[in-house]
Amino acid sequence: MDIDLEESLPRLVTLLFSYMQNVVFGIFFIVTVGILRNEGFKSYLKRLWRVFIEIPGFNDLVSMLIRRQVKLFIKETAKKTGENFIRGKKILRIPEKGLSEQELMEDLENLKKADVDPNSGKLFAYSYHSQGDKLDIVKKILRIPEKGLSEQELMEDLENLKKADVDPNSGKLFAYSYHSQGDKLDIVKKFYDKFEDQLSVAPDKERIVQAFFSAFMKENALNPLVFPSLRRFEVETVAMAASMLHGDANVVGSVTSGGTESILCAIKTYRDRARQLYPHITQPEMVAPVTIHPAFMKAAHYFDVKIVTVSLTKDYQPDLAQYEICINKNTILLLASACEYTHGIVDPVKEIAEFANTYGLPVHVDACFGGFILPWVEKLGYNVPVFDFRVKGVTSMSADIHKYGLGMKGASVVLYRDSDIRKYQIFAYTKWVGGLFGSPGISGTRPGGILAASWAVLKCMGQDGYLDMAKKLMAVTDYIKNEIRSNFKDLYIVGNPHCSAFAVASTNPDVDVLVLADLMEEKGWKLERAQKSLHFTILPSHTIESSNQLLADLRNCIATAKMDPSLAGKGSAAVYGMAGKLPDKALLDEFVVQFFNEIYCL
Repeated sequence: MDIDLEESLPRLVTLLFSYMQNVVFGIFFIVTVGILRNEGFKSYLKRLWRVFIEIPGFNDLVSMLIRRQVKLFIKETAKKTGENFIRGKKILRIPEKGLSEQELMEDLENLKKADVDPNSGKLFAYSYHSQGDKLDIVKKILRIPEKGLSEQELMEDLENLKKADVDPNSGKLFAYSYHSQGDKLDIVKKFYDKFEDQLSVAPDKERIVQAFFSAFMKENALNPLVFPSLRRFEVETVAMAASMLHGDANVVGSVTSGGTESILCAIKTYRDRARQLYPHITQPEMVAPVTIHPAFMKAAHYFDVKIVTVSLTKDYQPDLAQYEICINKNTILLLASACEYTHGIVDPVKEIAEFANTYGLPVHVDACFGGFILPWVEKLGYNVPVFDFRVKGVTSMSADIHKYGLGMKGASVVLYRDSDIRKYQIFAYTKWVGGLFGSPGISGTRPGGILAASWAVLKCMGQDGYLDMAKKLMAVTDYIKNEIRSNFKDLYIVGNPHCSAFAVASTNPDVDVLVLADLMEEKGWKLERAQKSLHFTILPSHTIESSNQLLADLRNCIATAKMDPSLAGKGSAAVYGMAGKLPDKALLDEFVVQFFNEIYCL
């Protein structure tokens, strides 16, 4: 029998294709049912997503959609704030002729109007400064003086310290200081002074802080031999911070530009230490509670150190059994927070340090947030777990002067138990044609004014000033927490906070805390949004009176949220709600990247 191939082949291909289609669909159906039964719908979506992202062009499509959502989000934010964040592809040039002082002062006034007043009591992060006569002076000693020094004492120190430095205006320097003299620099100083008002410095003390900053604002701490005063500011600031945290005379460290740099320095130090002492470790790891600050994730990314996170127990403490299990042959460092930012809770540093002693590992305690408040809260009689150099096994700490130390931004310290550890932080390069190069930290150039102001604030505040600050802050903190616990059935305080920071979460599914944050923002309050809670840092600008207004507005916003469920689909509540439902968190990372990529454009 003859077969007409020309007629039968298309029919055969169609039949075969239909058969294969049924087979593929059958396999897909069986796999789908299996995953749904064994792993659940969420896991199924993740697996499905992994298949889609392998399709050519799919990632480009997703990126385009994310960019569109970012622009919409920025547009909505611009409507709320009145600030123009919309990218306009502008070319902005340095003016051909320098603007006059009058023109710049007009700009300055307009710029200030758009900022939240740090003294309004409606901020719960970012600005930690008080309005008082203590915020500008400081003296010299190797620990924070028991009583803050007077203006006269500090100004005498200022004059004596300046005598040892090379005058940047003498014409005898050929590096380090590039500033001009004359009316242009005066205008720059006025701009600085105006924005320095955000520190909430009282007028009678403002001139002291400005005097220290201005006296050293041209000086550069890149070379400690050129400006001896800056070296002294740094080593004495480190020594005072170390003493506050119960370090002995062996503790050394650096003043950095902020908590992130302190953390970067610490992780770089321990990575390089492990490279020298344990060269067989080629994939170093560090263990941390899941509440550790994201700066450690940044450091892990920068320095190629894997970070293994430990989940929390029901009391919001890291699961210690899981913590120990995470320690392995590649572990080079254990991490803890005092306190962790989100909930204001101190990690069990003593127990983590016991693991370190057992396995021969170092421990870094991140006290960037709590370092300059917890010691004083403890002195007031509050129950604060031991977290500092009193704990055997703690080998380094980080603490921010520009938070509860009330110093200028940005200023932090990274402290090491001894020089044998700190030496791994230092970078040296001796093959440069320009000479021998060395740097103690991440930054090369470091502004002398910040070092001087940091030294000064510790001296002028004194232990008495910090104790008084802590007493006032804790009075407001206790008042708000007690009111929420007693009179707000829809909210609760998360865990057992140890200082002047805490988080509030909802007991009622009809009350979304992210909706509350949006509603409170409409009333002028700037609350910090966490994944499932609202964060409150009590600042020197907060009082019992402002707290009563806060609680009244919060009560009204709860009522509004209950009446209008649609609010959960708007504003930041919608963004965070979307984040919780995404099958792949990399999409959310992409959203954040695109947000910053868009908003920092003209």
